[in-house]
Amino acid sequence: RLAEMSVAEKFKMALTRVLEDKSTADKILLLDEPTKNLDSDDVEWLIKLLKKKASLTVVVASNDRYFLKQACTRTLTLGEESSEDFVIVNESERKPNEPIVNVEKLLKVVDGEPVFQRVSFTIRHGQKVALVGRNEVGKSKLIKVLGAGIPINKGKVTFAEGIRRAYMPRVYSSAAAKAELFKLRNSGAELLILDNPTSCLDLPTIKALEKALIAFDGTVIFADSDREFIEAIAERIIDITFDGIVDRISTYDEFLNNYAVRRLIAEKYF
Repeated sequence: RLAEMSVAEKFKMALTRVLEDKSTADKILLLDEPTKNLDSDDVEWLIKLLKKKASLTVVVASNDRYFLKQACTRTLTLGEESSEDFVIVNESERKPNEPIVNVEKLLKVVDGEPVFQRVSFTIRHGQKVALVGRNEVGKSKLIKVLGAGIPINKGKVTFAEGIRRAYMPRVYSSAAAKAELFKLRNSGAELLILDNPTSCLDLPTIKALEKALIAFDGTVIFADSDREFIEAIAERIIDITFDGIVDRISTYDEFLNNYAVRRLIAEKYF
């Protein structure tokens, strides 16, 4: 039912109908940030769909570098490419690999349905961890549990004593995103918890944030839909499923292309 469909599902249905129209070959398809609400599987679906329609002219506005490289034959950059670099200072003197976040058997229920359950992991000082998964699971909910302390139905989250945390919530305007980045830069935090930080940033600022997080020698936990951003920063991937997690020390590309990992994720969904 339409009322029960996610934003991504509605987009896929609408786009499929447009492309099945026999007059599509005479049209130009205009896509405004088409990957913003898509998970990695949906992005691959869109790339394959557009490649299959080779005769169709498509004009895309996007900051998703992976999608642009895979789907587009020509790119035009509007405005200046340069952006001011910045540094996020970590004032921690903790030992490498010291446990700083411990999550035990978390359960979160929304509207009577679990968005995640049996979530357990330990994150150590210096790790950069991406929380990934399908759009219908609670990646952002889990980030809010860690960063903002929203209530859970069951389980426990503990942090190392005295740890300085900085939380960047998901925002919905460029001005709000840049204000949050300013607070992040000046927080002196040793643990950064970021909820879709690239969602309202332009490409030069995304690149500047990416560079700052790579250089940051503290701990980072984040969720985002930008595949190239995740690939550049994360050294550990945790896929949040409806029933537990799949956790690997890995780059994102290696994680997505690992057959055993994908089979395990599929088993947890179905």
